Amino acid sequence: MQETKITTENLLSLLLEEASRKRIFKKYQAESGKHLVFINHLYEVASRIELSLEEAQTLKKTLLDAGDTGRRILEDFIAQANFPAPILFELYEEKECMTALAHKRGPIDLLLKIARTTEGHEEALLTIGKDYYQDDAISAEDFQAFLEEFGRSEWLLSALVHTIRDNNKKARVFKKFIDNSVDNYELQDLHEELQMEQELLLTEDKNLIKTKHKTKNPRFLRSIAQNTATPLKILLSLKKVNRLKYAGSIRNYAVETLAKIKAK
Repeated sequence: MQETKITTENLLSLLLEEASRKRIFKKYQAESGKHLVFINHLYEVASRIELSLEEAQTLKKTLLDAGDTGRRILEDFIAQANFPAPILFELYEEKECMTALAHKRGPIDLLLKIARTTEGHEEALLTIGKDYYQDDAISAEDFQAFLEEFGRSEWLLSALVHTIRDNNKKARVFKKFIDNSVDNYELQDLHEELQMEQELLLTEDKNLIKTKHKTKNPRFLRSIAQNTATPLKILLSLKKVNRLKYAGSIRNYAVETLAKIKAK
């Protein structure tokens, strides 16, 4: 019998029908190793299907009742942006598919529930933190309240340090928070380093560029190599940099910047 090709049009019906569901599960379970062709295809198809609330409810019950393989396939559906929110909250209450829920971009209320009640799902915290920082509809005061509630997570703060590069009210709230945090000296130093890295991309202050070039800090050198205000002597030296973190990027940026200057 010719195998039915799985598409966005037929996957739901195939999973709800017992005989075809068993065939899919058998093929899913048989695949292992690096080349997960069928499993990856199933994920791609499932993540593109838009389900109604009723369809999602039926699918959820069918797949959870089917055991671990069904649960893993349900997680593929959960990955879609428009998966019905009420079912996501049901899964949370049932403590099912928690890792998949924590990796979603929302709803934020769901991620907050996960962050407040479940250990080991810091992905949810980072998504909330980035959303609170980037969404202009969320006030700096709400962002500060979020930091005060969840700011004990070193993983969250370290991730936000790499995200927050602006000089706005929320960025200042974040800086004040980590400056006032106990035993966060390494994080404070990293924050200052990343801020300087950002400044060196745009500054026209040649004295600052020369001073930071002397530090041989790889982050600083990478930014200096991209700045057309960098003195030619420094750019020429950066073309030859070696045995340093980001050395390849630094050399390439220096070459590109020299070409930009020459083309002016």
